[in-house]
Amino acid sequence: MPTDRRRPESVYAADLDGDGDMDVLSASWQDDKVAWYENLSVDGSPGEFAAQQTIATNADGATSVYAADLDGDNDLDVISTLGFEGKVVWYENLTVDGSPGLFAAQQTIGTNADGAHSVYAADLDGDGDMDVLSASVYDDKIAWYENLGGPCSPSPCNNGGVCTDLDPGFACDCTDTGYGGSNCDVDVDECAEGIDTCDALVACTNTPGSFTCGSCPSGYSDTNGDGTQCADINECRTNNGDCGDATSWFCTNNVAAAPTCTDIDECAEETDNCHADAACTNTSGSFTCVCNVGYSGVGFTCTDDNECIGEGSGNNCDTNATCTNTAGSFTCDCNAGYSGDGLSCTDDDECIGEGSANNCEAHATCTNTAGSFTCDCNAGYSGDGVTCTDESSSGGDSSGGGCSCGNRSSGDAGTTTTGRLESPVGYLDEPSWDFLIVTRWSLP
Repeated sequence: MPTDRRRPESVYAADLDGDGDMDVLSASWQDDKVAWYENLSVDGSPGEFAAQQTIATNADGATSVYAADLDGDNDLDVISTLGFEGKVVWYENLTVDGSPGLFAAQQTIGTNADGAHSVYAADLDGDGDMDVLSASVYDDKIAWYENLGGPCSPSPCNNGGVCTDLDPGFACDCTDTGYGGSNCDVDVDECAEGIDTCDALVACTNTPGSFTCGSCPSGYSDTNGDGTQCADINECRTNNGDCGDATSWFCTNNVAAAPTCTDIDECAEETDNCHADAACTNTSGSFTCVCNVGYSGVGFTCTDDNECIGEGSGNNCDTNATCTNTAGSFTCDCNAGYSGDGLSCTDDDECIGEGSANNCEAHATCTNTAGSFTCDCNAGYSGDGVTCTDESSSGGDSSGGGCSCGNRSSGDAGTTTTGRLESPVGYLDEPSWDFLIVTRWSLP
């Protein structure tokens, strides 16, 4: 606050600019000033004031200052006493939005207060407006001045309307009163005129000077608690809208209606926990796991079945085939000596056909067996059938006679010769033969 005022006589605190905090008024008689200081206080910095703003510089010997709403316009005007002139005066507050702290020129209330030294305002006659009191030292007077106020005193505006003096007449500002008319005495039906603030989903009920809003409908919450704003309740945010487990059900919020619950296909979404060797089947709100054919288990764990071992094993291989287990299945392969697809195997006859699979010697007889064959050397030969040795090549009769040759049958070519064979070699292997092969012979 300033300290260079010339003999300040009076000080008063009031909200002169209507911003909700208390400003300071002062009256100083040596420089004839009435001034005020705006309160700049904000949270954390209380007690800061702006520089002096002058209301009047012609307040001759200003001795006292006070603030009151003399004209009934809902702001504080300034009253002062002028000791040298014996006057009681006032300054109308012209404050409007954007221009706080403006005051009109000095207006005289009284001129016969000799040595006026103190001033005060109160509704002394109970007519609803502020009258003025003064005390003066040279005439030993305490006096009051009735506020005649013109058209606005008392205010003709009802229900909180603000009166403005006109020349002539007055005007009532009924803004925010809920009433209309020239004197703010006609109830405004905000509901009918559509100027209520009720939510569109809520019923509006008119009341004298106001209105009430009903309750938000089911499925909506009352944001402000007065029916002015209804917000749809998202049931899906609470317990997944009672759809069930959120991993199995998807909840869709519907405005003013129950939510929609949609089954989640865990199999398609691959959120199931089935084993890799199991089949997943979606169900309503869940899923099932079944081990694939060739596997055993509960579906969450599956173990390969060995179809090739154990009684009643699951393979269908031929009895003459070998079963080989594979992952989830098996294979069948016909055993050696058999041909087929493993499910049906036929014995191979190794003894017939060109390129047959037997390894019998040329002088042996091949006999087919189940899945194999046997080799037996022909008569006159010895061995295991795979190798056969001519028995005559191992030595003959010491007397020099191996066999007797008779006459050849009719139709034979050549001349019948009698003699003695030393070493017959063998016979032609034919179904019927008609001559003898002699490797060595001698005449008698």
